[in-house]
This record gives sequence, C-alpha cells and structure tokens, in this order.
Amino acid sequence: MIRGVLKTFGMLPGSGRGQRFDRRVEALLEGEPQVAAIVHPLLETWHQLGKQITIFDKAVQRQVRADGLDEHARGHIHAARTSRRGDRVG
Repeated sequence: MIRGVLKTFGMLPGSGRGQRFDRRVEALLEGEPQVAAIVHPLLETWHQLGKQITIFDKAVQRQVRADGLDEHARGHIHAARTSRRGDRVG
C-alpha cells in the first residue's frame, strides 16, 4: 500500500540495502508535506501491524512448545515467521 501511494507521486523507496523501509520512506517524504500527510498514517499502521504480528508469533511459539510439536513443525513455523519480516509489507 505504501509503495503504491509513493509510486503515484513518482517516489520509489527502492530496495535500500542496509536501510530500513520506514527510514527510506521518511527520506523520500522530506519536503513533501502533502504526500507525508497521506503516508505517515500508513506507516504508523504498518508499524502497529508489525508489533501485532510479533505478539501473535510469540503466542504461537508458546503454544508449539506447550503442545510438544516436533522440530519439523517448528521449522515450518520459523520459515513462515521469517518470510514475513522483509520490508515488502509496504
């Protein structure tokens, strides 16, 4: 969503190797108050979503340990968690 809005205004955050997605977006928004007014609420939502995913992940991990799932199942859960961590959410 964030990438789509930025693209509408000709702004592309790129892959920014070594730099977090939100920092790249903030750099693009400098001097663009009208676009920032649209994107900042989206960034806040993105941050909150990330926090909630972390909470859910920890709850699932606790349940996996409590249920005594084997290493194979844990590996699948770990793979699902790490695939969501990229900055592609925007």
